[in-house]
This record gives sequence, C-alpha cells and structure tokens, in this order.
Amino acid sequence: MVVSNVTHWTTFEWRVGHLFPNGKSFQDAIARYTIFQGRYFSVVLSDKKRGQRLGVKCLLGCNFSLYASWDSATNCFIVKVGKSGHSCVRNMDKDKQLKSNWMAQQFLKIFKARSHWPVKDIIETVKRAYKVIIKKDLA
Repeated sequence: MVVSNVTHWTTFEWRVGHLFPNGKSFQDAIARYTIFQGRYFSVVLSDKKRGQRLGVKCLLGCNFSLYASWDSATNCFIVKVGKSGHSCVRNMDKDKQLKSNWMAQQFLKIFKARSHWPVKDIIETVKRAYKVIIKKDLA
C-alpha cells in the first residue's frame, strides 16, 4: 500500500508493507503522523551514510515502533517491522516534528493573503488545525 500526501493522517494506522518512494517521504509521513496524532517520535536507527534504513520509536513510554528500509526489488522504502497501537495518550504540547518550515508550507496561502498575520492568530490556527499548542517563538 502506497502512502501519499492525501492520506487522512488523523485515522491512519501503520502496517508492515506500507511503501514510500524514498526515505525523505517516509520521514515526511512520520512528521505528519506525529503532528496529526499528537505523538512524540524519535529516530532510533538511521544508516546516515547510505540513507537506506530508518526507524522510529514513540517517546511517550509505549511500545510503538517502526523500521523501514530501501527495498531494491520494489525500488522504494518499505515498512518491514512495526509494532502498532499506542498505549500512550495524545499530547498537546509542542511536537518536535512540528517545525517552522513545515508550518510555513501548510499555511502558505494564508501567509500570502495576510502578510502581517498576528502571532496570536497563528498559535490559535495551529491549535485548531493540529490540536497542538505552540509557543510564540515558533509562531
């Protein structure tokens, strides 16, 4: 099953066999999932020299983890090992995956329309859209 940007992240469930065109798209999917689901993930395995293995683990004390690697047979990144199902609860504090570049991409149309968008409104919009509370410096 191929995962794309049109995936509904609020109800998404990870499974072994999910496909991604490359490691960057896998990392982007992880970021979107953590933001929409209110989870904290950390990269626990990374083959930085070749960029062919990536793993993530939930930092909130549950057993959730995923490992994906490059599969030359399918010519894509594939989730090969996964423990799905969170035993932790959603966290509304700032997610480490929620970065200013990512928010700028999501709200680009609003930024173009409102060049002087107040920080207070940005914080409230992120809170409503992603159920995450951000600080003024990130907004």
